[in-house]
Amino acid sequence: MIGYLADFDKVISAYKNTEEEGYFKEGKDLFSSHAACIGFVTSIALYVQGRPGNDYDLEKQNKRWNEIENGANQLFAKLEKMKPGEIGDFLDFPILNELISQKPGKSANFDRTFFLGAFKVLIEEKFDVKTMTPCWRAY
Repeated sequence: MIGYLADFDKVISAYKNTEEEGYFKEGKDLFSSHAACIGFVTSIALYVQGRPGNDYDLEKQNKRWNEIENGANQLFAKLEKMKPGEIGDFLDFPILNELISQKPGKSANFDRTFFLGAFKVLIEEKFDVKTMTPCWRAY
């Protein structure tokens, strides 16, 4: 899981744009957020291992881990072929910044819930999204 977080971070870090408004401006900003890191890893863990107390058997966990591997590898291969501007379009930080700025007060719990929901959508879609917009709009 951490390896996929690092891979995702590396690929999207090619996007650099200091003109963006809001907290998320460049690709490297996404996973500089602890809430985004936690949401990414937790969403994968929940999908593969099941909710605590409702754990899946090993066969089901292996099947789900293979699904994560296949989907993530395909997404990373697609992103690696993109130019930095295309990665920016994929990330859609204007929408992310707009939605994350609407949070009620300073709530770390909001951020964690927001990113957990976002990355759950990415997994539900088998990492096959044209942009991250539907993920950001999940909350």
